[in-house]
Amino acid sequence: MAEEDYRCEPCGIYCRDDADAKRHEHVWHSSRDIWLCPTIGDIQSGPLAAYFFPIDQPAEDAACPLCSVLFTDLAKLYPKLDDWAARVKHLEVDHEVGKCQAARRFLQSGDMLLHLANTHSVSLSDYTGEVIDSCKRAEPPFAETAGRPFLEAADGADPTPTQTNT
Repeated sequence: MAEEDYRCEPCGIYCRDDADAKRHEHVWHSSRDIWLCPTIGDIQSGPLAAYFFPIDQPAEDAACPLCSVLFTDLAKLYPKLDDWAARVKHLEVDHEVGKCQAARRFLQSGDMLLHLANTHSVSLSDYTGEVIDSCKRAEPPFAETAGRPFLEAADGADPTPTQTNT
């Protein structure tokens, strides 16, 4: 086959064979799923908000989806706080939500699960799948973000910004 048969359509790079072309396409031009360590804001506005901050008053047996502690027991742990503040305190203290670097990301759901279990004391429960899914985000293709300087350099352009002295 001719070299043109393995040319990447989006960026024009030539690949040695079909496998290299597919790998290049997947790495540089395909979006992928990533998992981000949750913040308090993610929990308050994401899919888990229905468990922690329901619009209606929660049932007596409502429990934390991260560890299965009953919310009614949080009142005993944090007697000076109202119900909602006790839930936030529980997330901050018992699960250390918000302690990780904001950019902490994982490329596989299993790695995210291990992080949640080891760092945030998340226990396996009926809610574990929902917890993992609430951390999932779609990441744009690499070529649209961090890869741009590399692609520009491949075309002969200098990827470093120029500085002018004034």
